[in-house]
Formats: sequence, C-alpha cells, structure tokens
Amino acid sequence: MEIVTHLILTTRFLVKGRVNTGDRRLTTFLRSYTRPFLPMEDVTLLGLQENQRTLVRSGQLRVEDIVLAHEFLDLSGDEYQRTLAGTEESELKMVDIYLREPRGCELLGMVHPSVVESHEERGFFVVTQPELRGLKHAGQREFEQLQSLSYVTVQRAQIHCLFCHD
Repeated sequence: MEIVTHLILTTRFLVKGRVNTGDRRLTTFLRSYTRPFLPMEDVTLLGLQENQRTLVRSGQLRVEDIVLAHEFLDLSGDEYQRTLAGTEESELKMVDIYLREPRGCELLGMVHPSVVESHEERGFFVVTQPELRGLKHAGQREFEQLQSLSYVTVQRAQIHCLFCHD
C-alpha cells in the first residue's frame, strides 16, 4: 500500500511520496539537511510543463530544486507550529512571494516577522494560510491539493522577490 506523507513542489515536478525524516517534522528536517539529494520512497512525479505522470519505488530530489513542501500529518508536534501558535495573528505578516520557478508562480500567506527580517540567503521557513497562484493544472487532484493546505514550507533560495502587506 502506498502511503503518501509528503507533497513537494520542485522547479519541474509536483512530487508525492515519503521522506525518511527520522521522526523529525519535515520543516525541521529540511532546515538541518546538508546533502545535495533528498531520498524519497513510493514516489509519484507529476510534470509541471507536460501532462506527465511517473511512478517509481524510490528516487532522489535535488534539494536546491525544492520550492515548497508539505507534510500530511498532525502539526501539533512541529516546533515551528508551536511557535506560531504562541504568536498573535496580528503579529504575523501577510506576504506576497514571487517564486523563481515555476515561472509565474505566486504565493500569498502569513509569516512570522523574523522571516522577513532575516538576512539568510538559504534555508526553509513556514508560510501559513498559503494561497498558491499561477500553476495551470486545473482538474488534477494533486495540484488542487496545493490550494487547500494549512501551511507550506518554502525554500528561501527559490524566492525571486517578497513583498509585505501592512
């Protein structure tokens, strides 16, 4: 039986499958992961440019190409989610993020102020209440899932520009 626990958008594919995070939450795992390729199991690759679907037992994603990620599990154990839970919603900032790839992709959502003020070039951070615009795959269940997520983990290096709404 295929168990999909992770949904990852890369510069070329929407990827469903499992990442062995060693009992850590995906956000925490990605922040500390230092290898160039991320192993996955029970992988489904969905092409962004063409209507392509590839199923493989295992594969590896280039970490640099990860745009955003999501874990389909209860968020109560996620360290960052606990931090956000203690943050008043009025303290969060609404942002508009234009991604490098896929071209024309825009992400709106709420972030902790430290994300905007950070000088880090690399790393992953959480966007809550995400609204992803610009992917043109209407009617495909997997792409529609991207529109109903409570949060996504975004790679800072994949951001073209970020604007705050006051």
